[in-house]
Amino acid sequence: LKQQRRSIIDNSLSELRALSGQLSKVDFDKVQGHVAALRDIEARLDITSVGSCVRPPKSTIGASKEPVYYTSIEKTEPENDLDIPARHLAIRRMLVAALACDLTRVASVILAPSRSPIAMSWLGIQESHHVLSHDQNLPKLLQINQFYAGELAKLIDDLKATKEGDGTLFDNTLVVWCNELGLGWNHTHDHLPFLLAGSVGGYFKTGQVIDAQGAAHNDLLLSIIHAMGVDAATFGNPAYCSGGLAGLEA
Repeated sequence: LKQQRRSIIDNSLSELRALSGQLSKVDFDKVQGHVAALRDIEARLDITSVGSCVRPPKSTIGASKEPVYYTSIEKTEPENDLDIPARHLAIRRMLVAALACDLTRVASVILAPSRSPIAMSWLGIQESHHVLSHDQNLPKLLQINQFYAGELAKLIDDLKATKEGDGTLFDNTLVVWCNELGLGWNHTHDHLPFLLAGSVGGYFKTGQVIDAQGAAHNDLLLSIIHAMGVDAATFGNPAYCSGGLAGLEA
């Protein structure tokens, strides 16, 4: 089947060549960069999982007699997760290309599921993230958090490496990194950390830490949509939105 597939890019090369002769040097470089990025994505998407794809066996939790599929959490198989860094790379390249080509203005990525069963064996960790969180294994949790922070940094680097106008794609973008819990091991919903990277063309003031003083995260989300040009007085449930978050705007 793979041999029968023709590359979408190869199929379009003749049109791209014809187009390139009509472009300025700046636009020509953009087209060539676009082709190179798509070829890179095309190659990286051809990832074969190290683990096998089989239906997990049925198991029961506690006294329940009903079958449930919690196998991925109860029994971790680190060898099945070895290709995750490669998958992250493919996703990141697709995201940046989609933004650069204006195919979308908003993108979201979940690098791990809630209650994550992922075992980062490439870091020498054999237990799942979920198990380590409840065990409060701080040294290994620090390794895990550093890995995800590194993935975020790579995304930012890719955005900065992509030219847009007189600047870069990052200059006109806001990256929001967040977690649904304050403390994973006891499932708290206060003191939620939000990291904002980028000024959205100078709309936000950067290089600061803001203590939201218990404000609902809807206030932050309202500030974000204002930065994107959406004129709204509230976001989400009005009972939990008192206006934009103070101290963000430049």
